[in-house]
Amino acid sequence: SSFLTMASLDDFVSALTLLADSLTPYFQERVRSLPAQQGRIVQKLCDLQGATPVKMIAEETFIGERSVAKQLGDLAKKGYVISHKRGKQSYYEMAEPLMRLALEVKNSQGKPLKMVALLLRAWFSDTELQTVDEKNGITADYQTAALSMDKAFLVSINEKIEEQISIGIDSNDYNKIIAASSEIINGPQTEGEPMVQKFRALVDRGLAYANNNKIEPALQDWATLLEMEDAPAELKATALLNRSVTYAEKGESERELQDLATLLEMEDAPAELKASALFNRSITYRRKGESERELQDLTTFLEMEDAPAEQKAKALFNRSNTYREKGESEQQLQDLTTLLEMEDATAEQKAKALFNRSNTYGRKGENERALQGLTTLLKMKDAPQYAINKALFGIPVAHFNLLQIKQAQQTLIQAFDKGDKSSDYYLSNTNYILQAINQLGSSFWQDQISWIISLYAKHKALGNLSSAIIHSASFFIEDESMLSSIKKWQQLWQKHGEN
Repeated sequence: SSFLTMASLDDFVSALTLLADSLTPYFQERVRSLPAQQGRIVQKLCDLQGATPVKMIAEETFIGERSVAKQLGDLAKKGYVISHKRGKQSYYEMAEPLMRLALEVKNSQGKPLKMVALLLRAWFSDTELQTVDEKNGITADYQTAALSMDKAFLVSINEKIEEQISIGIDSNDYNKIIAASSEIINGPQTEGEPMVQKFRALVDRGLAYANNNKIEPALQDWATLLEMEDAPAELKATALLNRSVTYAEKGESERELQDLATLLEMEDAPAELKASALFNRSITYRRKGESERELQDLTTFLEMEDAPAEQKAKALFNRSNTYREKGESEQQLQDLTTLLEMEDATAEQKAKALFNRSNTYGRKGENERALQGLTTLLKMKDAPQYAINKALFGIPVAHFNLLQIKQAQQTLIQAFDKGDKSSDYYLSNTNYILQAINQLGSSFWQDQISWIISLYAKHKALGNLSSAIIHSASFFIEDESMLSSIKKWQQLWQKHGEN
């Protein structure tokens, strides 16, 4: 603020008044040349603070709203006014600030100029304006006038800057967000809504810094906000959540957990942010191997009415995985079934749940249910391709387990033909196919292995099969040693090569 200081204010106002005096005759003549209604509208816009909606202009000038809208359109064409769209409403203000100043000087009668008072309101902090020296006549008068001005003017300026922040967020232009947020943050320290706008800017700039891999400035912005007593609880909670995510990415899990715990202890933090904190903390507990704490957080999260539906589906899926790892298959199946009944769960989430539930049914020997689930997955319209691949190669396993050999062979051939080779999980489940074949007994599995070697060779997938054989060799030991089992595989492989 070196351009304008309290010490230079008298000189500034004197120079501005002289300039306005010299321009007043010119602008007065321009106003006189306008039709009566347009002249009244221009005079009123010079009196009003900032951009004003049509309805308010009509009320202030006692002119019908339709007539005002028409006259404003003509004035815009003549270059007297400019308009801004805010939602469905149009706001108008003078296109030439000097015209407004000149007309205000003419009507001020020695009182502080409103336009200058507005400038001071936006330029100086509350503390600077409140330090009034009564002996310094003009400056003191303008300080008092500025303090009496509605802060809506400064709020309006910040709102226009916030529009630029929103554009930056929508386009992932982090430098734009940082630049626009800095304008608000470096503005005057003014209490009320302008200060809330400054708090929001700190949150936005911190996130933009983090996304731009500028971690230390991001942490500094959030720390600054968290130290401010008057910051709204929602913004403090948002800063804590953002900072915890940044700590997690840095591998500083203890700091992450500390921020999440602080957020969860806040009585007035929004429920949605608390839900996100619980969900994130459950993931960290899982990484740390603390399954009981993970389950506790996921259960608390799922009991929250305000938890986002998509996150609830993720929480059910995560909890089902933990139950599976703990051998608690009934709880796992219950969570997966609940997920599948959710209207708001995504197609991908339901596809993953169907596959996992089918796998669990298979492990429990409920192969009909496993087959039904995989078949349902294949019929889903929006299932991702990797899930379709998993189902295609999972169905033959279920058929082998049901001793439906022909169907198993047919569906495995279909899996090779219908699967997407470019997608993940093509040729998945080969290990489980081999295990299912082994369960047929020694009188069956050698013939099936000869057939499967031929099939995999046809599709140039022997590398996948050989890896599965090595991984699954232990499942083919009956009364023989591991070495003799591997020898049998080698014999069958060589036999296929000779044929």
